[in-house]
Amino acid sequence: MTTGEARPHPLVDGIDGDEIVSRSDREVVALTPLRADLLVAAHAARRRVRLVTPATSRLTDPLRDALVSAGGSWVVEDGAGAAWDGLLGLATDGTGVAPSFLRPVEAEALQLVVTASLRHRAEAATRIGAALELVAGLGRGGPTGWGPHEPVEFPWDPAAVTRHLAARAPEESRVVVAGSSMIGSTLVQRTDKGVEEVLQALVALGPVGASSTDAALEQVPARLRMLAEDALPLFASVFARPGRADLTTAPHLQAPPVPVAVLIGAPGVRDLALDVPQLVDRFGALVVGRPRIPGVVVPFGGADGGWAALERFIDVVGRERVRAVLRGMPAPGRTEV
Repeated sequence: MTTGEARPHPLVDGIDGDEIVSRSDREVVALTPLRADLLVAAHAARRRVRLVTPATSRLTDPLRDALVSAGGSWVVEDGAGAAWDGLLGLATDGTGVAPSFLRPVEAEALQLVVTASLRHRAEAATRIGAALELVAGLGRGGPTGWGPHEPVEFPWDPAAVTRHLAARAPEESRVVVAGSSMIGSTLVQRTDKGVEEVLQALVALGPVGASSTDAALEQVPARLRMLAEDALPLFASVFARPGRADLTTAPHLQAPPVPVAVLIGAPGVRDLALDVPQLVDRFGALVVGRPRIPGVVVPFGGADGGWAALERFIDVVGRERVRAVLRGMPAPGRTEV
């Protein structure tokens, strides 16, 4: 693949059908400006990126998210002839799950996997970033820097983030946010209802089983309730899993996440016709937002039966209604990096 001036992209190592092959032997592969440019150029050329690395490499979460969102893949080679999908574990020779993938990732820390969607008013006073500060505060500190790529180049400043994103409106735009114990991204787009912010973050709470980690985990429902203070929350979910303390993704089996809590904003409560007092009584739900048009935060208890509690909640609400509402949640195209 070449640029408009017929120069080959420096990260292209070959073309295989509709895939652009890009190799890296770095220990940590990040969403650098060049790699982000490759994803954008591949999308414009209607091609997908196949990132090829040795088994010793790991991906940062912004790169993993951008690669998956752009329809790309991560192929891992062990140097002995075996190769597999670094995220799914499937061997490239079609023989099923690669044995090397099944080596579990060392559980150094309890990670929170956070996704949230919020709606802001399209006005000068709107500030982007408060939601990520709330989420990151569950770890050892809040965001320390931001930028369009990795490594982040600017000190954390929600006003600067807001100005950067507003300058690119009405096109959707995303920035990477990093801290001492978190990594994530915020994507913003204009709609006919205002400004919608979608954030994704990984937060390292601390060592698995530590009392301080358990105490931070218990604060998740209260933090989700605080999201309603400066914006209209649409939906948020928090899952917990053991993983690496540096929050990178290794090409090995990741422990499955366990649901901790979900937030369903006022639009979802209305569309699902939820009985808020019933949810408070049966699940200990927290009421958020305005009393007349409330949202709810439903805690599931994390490791102590999180999946069982989530199943009970879905049974009460109705599976088809939950699917219908989730299908209608904002899902901006994730090709802008």
